[in-house]
Amino acid sequence: MTIKELAEELQVSPAAISLALNGKPGVSDAVRQRIIDKAKEYNYTPSRASYNSKKHLTIRFIVYKRQFPDSVIRNISFYSLVLEGLEDAAKTQGYNILVSHLQEGPDEIQLLTELQSGVDGIIFFGTEFDEDSPLCSELVRIDREICPVTVLDTRLRNTPLDCFTNDNFGGACSAVEYLLAAGHRRIGYFTSSMRAARNFDERSAGVTSAIAACPGAELVSVPMRFSTKEAHDAVCAWAKDQPADTLPTAFFADSDILAFGAIQAFSHLGLRVPDDISVLGYDDMPECELFLPALSTIHVAKRTMGREALLLMSRRIRERQNAADNTLWHPPLNVTVKTFLKERSSVRPLYTKS
Repeated sequence: MTIKELAEELQVSPAAISLALNGKPGVSDAVRQRIIDKAKEYNYTPSRASYNSKKHLTIRFIVYKRQFPDSVIRNISFYSLVLEGLEDAAKTQGYNILVSHLQEGPDEIQLLTELQSGVDGIIFFGTEFDEDSPLCSELVRIDREICPVTVLDTRLRNTPLDCFTNDNFGGACSAVEYLLAAGHRRIGYFTSSMRAARNFDERSAGVTSAIAACPGAELVSVPMRFSTKEAHDAVCAWAKDQPADTLPTAFFADSDILAFGAIQAFSHLGLRVPDDISVLGYDDMPECELFLPALSTIHVAKRTMGREALLLMSRRIRERQNAADNTLWHPPLNVTVKTFLKERSSVRPLYTKS
């Protein structure tokens, strides 16, 4: 029997097998004894050379989806770009990547338990993940007893797991500061009404902070559902009731998805972007350069996030393979990837006559 076959039999990772049979910490006493008993039953002898060969190491990338009709995951290509960065790093490190989708529901814990089997690490893409979810404690258990777990695209403030996210607060704050520096003082904010994603709350806080720091600036919030069509319809319905001379001169959108719909709506209303009104997005999706006008936006380094998450995961796996009793547990990391403004054609300075 190979270590992979033994891991599948016990529904643990090969790393857990190695730690248990080599007397190293990183697995609970109950899991360790279960592994030892099963190894004796099958007369299994670990081969360090075989296990340490990187071709046997596998990372599972789990995309978590909430049950929302305007789900963020269903509407953007964000996670696929993160996955590209992760896969690029996996090739250089010698890891295999398994991609799985986990749907919110009554059997989500059981499904997550099944996904832990036979892998050396789990990278959990949690844009829509809520820290109050019962899955949190299950992810912590897996991290402690089975294999390392890293969470992407959300910050878990009270959960001891490695997390990677982009600088939502700073990105949104710099977006509004950019519009203010361009002379705009009445600024609209297209905000997603789907607040399950913590990222949107952080962006909202960044917008509020930038407006508060500029005397005379005014913010007009326009909530809408998270889809380009819904954004288009919401802007059309909202704008027709607004006097033309009171419309904001510039808008910041929580996401490029909303910005695309808004620009289409303004065109239908006879307003030209950026001549009559400026629009700035967030995410820097590939479509931004193809849109007319090309969308100025806040760039999120999605591939960098995936690459760095894989490199940290590789380090965590090595730590568990080689750890002495007093060096196994390292403090979890909260890694924030900085954003930057990508200027294109959808924003113009507002010049006022003196």
